[in-house]
Amino acid sequence: MTKQDIVQLMEIQEQARKEDRFRDSQWDLKFHVQVALATQNTAMATIVEKMWAQRVSNPYWIKLHEHIDERSIASWCDDHDEILKALIRKDPHGAKLAMWQHLENTKQMLFNATTDDFEYNADRYLFAENPVIHLDNMATTTK
Repeated sequence: MTKQDIVQLMEIQEQARKEDRFRDSQWDLKFHVQVALATQNTAMATIVEKMWAQRVSNPYWIKLHEHIDERSIASWCDDHDEILKALIRKDPHGAKLAMWQHLENTKQMLFNATTDDFEYNADRYLFAENPVIHLDNMATTTK
């Protein structure tokens, strides 16, 4: 992670805070792609971009996105701040936990936006486990 990577992430966050956080904003994509690019692993950056392309063209995601409230979108910005703080501290474990927590928060927010339809409830069951808990437990047992 270079100083320039940090500066770019800070600029993305500044832009995100200025925007009205419209549902189809590019700041969320830019943040995730920049984090992936900072790994200097082009495969990772490509995967993030491809996953995003699938997400925005997926009717299931589009329908779910209609139910996301402004508070949830603002929380994505807050999650990104936590990831960025860990990167600034050069704390890889903290960055990993912050990213996993962001993914977990997003997963929970999407589940909460769904109806009581059986298919959605089956998804809740399949994805109910929180990986952040396991990551944090692994870190404390290896110390």
